[in-house]
Amino acid sequence: MHDGLVVVDKPAGCTSHDVVARLRRTYGQRRIGHAGTLDPGKSATATLHVPAAAPFFADHFPRRPVFPATLLLDAQIGLAMRLAQSADVFAATGVHPTRMSNVKVRAFMAPGDVLDLATELTPIDQRSARIALTARANGKLAATARLEVAAGAPS
Repeated sequence: MHDGLVVVDKPAGCTSHDVVARLRRTYGQRRIGHAGTLDPGKSATATLHVPAAAPFFADHFPRRPVFPATLLLDAQIGLAMRLAQSADVFAATGVHPTRMSNVKVRAFMAPGDVLDLATELTPIDQRSARIALTARANGKLAATARLEVAAGAPS
């Protein structure tokens, strides 16, 4: 198989990364990926392709260009907010971010890297939740953070 689409109804307990790895072995292909998943109110994943060439690489560590962590955080927060908006507890009231903590960038992300983003929502109480954010590059943990969200409009 050189080009195609495989629709997978992923079983519980199996990660998207596990599914991609299994498809790579089954079809003997390295270039297999996924667009993302959403388990409403529980978890969400997405794939972020770091551009091979972008204007910001010339200024951001020009001798060894790396993807700016602020752009990674923007993508992670966007995914986390989509996850929060899918939760039943926030459906009627809306949701907004209240606090970001434990932000750790653990590896350089180079031009052309493919990052697997994941979020997992844990309720704190009736009106708030904590979302764990992770980014993996080549299966290795590249960044982590926590985002707290609350029901309603920001005050």
